[in-house]
Amino acid sequence: MSPHSPGPRYSRRLWLIPLLLGVFPPLLLIALGLSTLQAEREARIAAVKARLDAAMGPVAGSLDPYTWAERRLKRLAGRLVSGGEGAASARRELITRAASLGIETYLFDAAAAPVVSPGTPLRARFVMQKLWFLLASPPTPERFLEERRLIKTFCAALGSDFRVSDLRRREGMALSFRVRRQDGYILWLRRSPGDAGDRSGCLLVLWKGPDQKSLIRHAARASRGRAKGRS
Repeated sequence: MSPHSPGPRYSRRLWLIPLLLGVFPPLLLIALGLSTLQAEREARIAAVKARLDAAMGPVAGSLDPYTWAERRLKRLAGRLVSGGEGAASARRELITRAASLGIETYLFDAAAAPVVSPGTPLRARFVMQKLWFLLASPPTPERFLEERRLIKTFCAALGSDFRVSDLRRREGMALSFRVRRQDGYILWLRRSPGDAGDRSGCLLVLWKGPDQKSLIRHAARASRGRAKGRS
């Protein structure tokens, strides 16, 4: 064979070029198409999930005992601390309505002294008065010593895991506690957090929060009531 004429191996290589050009572009297009379809599918799934989360979020929140309790405690506390001096009758109505839900309301004036509403049974008035004084007072060595001295008193009322420091960091948010195998919730809110001279505010305690089963039953009854109203 002449050294200048192409051999069989070289001829096979030449045939591979059109073969590769004919196979690779379609494969590449198929891969790109599949990738595009997968991206669109994931985008549709994400959009459906976002709509489902938006629709189910309020429902899930209404079935969570902590969320249920915090919503009511925050709403009540906000209305109590925002009322003026002339809103005594409205405040009494709020306290009475809260009591029907099992929420005890402890009000305090600017000097951190308790303001007791007539006819309101208070389960742990002394403990809550001491607790509010520690929460609303500026930090001092004396306050920390008092806090340590009363830790057993607070734990007896609010459970062995309760710590004043945990509640202090969560002003305006509910803190759960557990006493006698029952879950309760506590929330505190000052009227003027930026004013050191004003220690007025409220401390709310729900001694026995709802369990999930009761919330599910309540949601089912409400749903049936709405369905009857539309029919």
